[in-house]
Amino acid sequence: EAGTRLRMLLLSLLNWLITLVFTAEMLVKVVAFGFVLHPHSYLRNGWTVFEFGMVLVAWLQFLPGAPNLAMIRLVRVLRPLQAATRLPGMRPVAHTLLKGARPLASVAALCLFLCFLVGLVSIEFFAGGMRGRCFHADLSPARYGEPFDATVASGLQNAGGKAILCNPGLSGFGKVFAKAQPCPPSQTCSLYTDPRCMAIERIAAGIEVGEEELEQIPSLCEYNDNPDPTFSMDNLGRAMMTIARTLMLDNWAQTMRFLQAGFSEDASLIIFIILIMLGSWFVTHLAIATVSETYAWELKVDTLDSKSRQLSEKDQVGVVQMVEVFAYSRIQRTQHFLYSRLVRYPAFRRLVALV
Repeated sequence: EAGTRLRMLLLSLLNWLITLVFTAEMLVKVVAFGFVLHPHSYLRNGWTVFEFGMVLVAWLQFLPGAPNLAMIRLVRVLRPLQAATRLPGMRPVAHTLLKGARPLASVAALCLFLCFLVGLVSIEFFAGGMRGRCFHADLSPARYGEPFDATVASGLQNAGGKAILCNPGLSGFGKVFAKAQPCPPSQTCSLYTDPRCMAIERIAAGIEVGEEELEQIPSLCEYNDNPDPTFSMDNLGRAMMTIARTLMLDNWAQTMRFLQAGFSEDASLIIFIILIMLGSWFVTHLAIATVSETYAWELKVDTLDSKSRQLSEKDQVGVVQMVEVFAYSRIQRTQHFLYSRLVRYPAFRRLVALV
């Protein structure tokens, strides 16, 4: 513990020292350039505004009861970009990182709109598509116990220890695309944790249900859980998360297999082929093209700036040479004028003859 306390003390002193150094730098620049009034003042430059904000955040942490601002202070790692912009080779790269944020934000907005649009279609097709489970058609107390044991009947367990997904195929798109994983013989598919609630599904599909089966319907019917509680197609938010994960090619095959087993093999395969081949490819290449175009533009601007600086340096050299020539010609004219005046005197002519 003594070593830990010493390390914390050293880190605290180092934090104070760095904050004081940044504050002194800020004050020197404010005194040198002014604060904000004239065009070239301290707060008229983006980098200095960034430095000013980081210094304020650094001092806020010393206030009593201040929240933890360590994550915000990590933004200070961007300060070396300012030094990188002064190097000829790094200037276009640094400007691309800074100025490419706006077009990349447009690409991100387009990607979000794509997730929203496909999410709306997905919840119409796939809502509840991963909640179907296979149950024994025999609902007698001898099989599930009396009273009904929903824990035992949460799904028929196969050899792998996982409940078998299925598609009830009673109404809506589930009936149109009923080609999904079938239940084993003598078993039936239900969206509910309690198989006795399957009567509700048949009533919704317009199938006649007997009085005895109606009497067995429990007062509370709950849907089966999704295989993955985070990613599903049951609502717009989770559907957008699932589509975003698919566009990033992160474990999308598992979600596709769940939908193929619980909804439809063909429809699930088609939607995921569209997302992978068009969505992921299009978004990735659009982002790459945006960054490439920004870099090409910054490289062109940097080249033009370099040529402009070279031309200005040549112009300065030319002006200096013109001034030197003009000054030399004036000296010659002055010497000629003085010689013409002095040569009139005989004593000066005799002196020149002796030399």
